[in-house]
Amino acid sequence: MKYKVKNIADKINLEPFYIFAKNLSSIRTLKPDLSTNPEVIKITKNYYNEHNNCNYIAFADQKDVKHLPWDEFDSVFNLEKKSFCFINQPPGMFTNPHYDSFIGYCQKNKIDDQKASKVERYVVFLDNWKWGQSFCFPDHTFTNWRKGDVLTWPYLTWHSTANAGLENRLIITVTGVKSD
Repeated sequence: MKYKVKNIADKINLEPFYIFAKNLSSIRTLKPDLSTNPEVIKITKNYYNEHNNCNYIAFADQKDVKHLPWDEFDSVFNLEKKSFCFINQPPGMFTNPHYDSFIGYCQKNKIDDQKASKVERYVVFLDNWKWGQSFCFPDHTFTNWRKGDVLTWPYLTWHSTANAGLENRLIITVTGVKSD
């Protein structure tokens, strides 16, 4: 498995998104984003709980925040049915190992679950990496990102995140179906 990184800081003005995410506490009621995969459920049950894991992260999307220039992402991501999500991960929190199945995205966008492998997700870092922050994969840990770096990986790739630093980690995820 190999993740991919590119930088879009010269294509999109990320500053309004950064300012919003930095002040984000909870735009709407937080809901758990938990996998239905039996292996992920077993790992979560055996090793993680509400005291050491963060499945509840402050977030918002384009329906919550209509004043931001979401259409700027159209020039960078060739995706249909784009969905955005801010994630503001505070120090001391992490997400347990999991993989994205896109079940919620598929249901929301009326996409057959069998086509979930056609869904792509991109993580856009809204500020530079800070000590203690990491994105973990089975064979590599990604750190030292720059504002505007975009991280993506193949469907059903295990990953987790940690913020063992002193500042919040701010990202936007961009999810959609690759346009033909």
